[in-house]
Amino acid sequence: MEIQECVDKGKTVLLEFSAEWCSSCQTMEPILNEIKNIIGDSIEFLKIDIDKSPQIIPGFLISSVPTFIFYNNGKMLWRRVGLLSKKELLMLIQMPQEKNIKAKK
Repeated sequence: MEIQECVDKGKTVLLEFSAEWCSSCQTMEPILNEIKNIIGDSIEFLKIDIDKSPQIIPGFLISSVPTFIFYNNGKMLWRRVGLLSKKELLMLIQMPQEKNIKAKK
């Protein structure tokens, strides 16, 4: 499935732009795996290697890796560049989810 297709379908998606040579990206890998185990299937995690998919970079304005972009219901809610702690990333991911749950009640 195309990245934009996932985002446009109203799914909750975390895009991770990275590269194999990026040490910060490698540092984030176990953190993201832990978060995936905690969050489960409620969020789609998409990893994009900027060297293998350079055509995607201009559309998302990627200038540095790792870059994380979080979408919910087709809207970008936040964007972060660089290393994030597990606690910070979990907080950023769960915050929009909690707002949506409250809004639906």
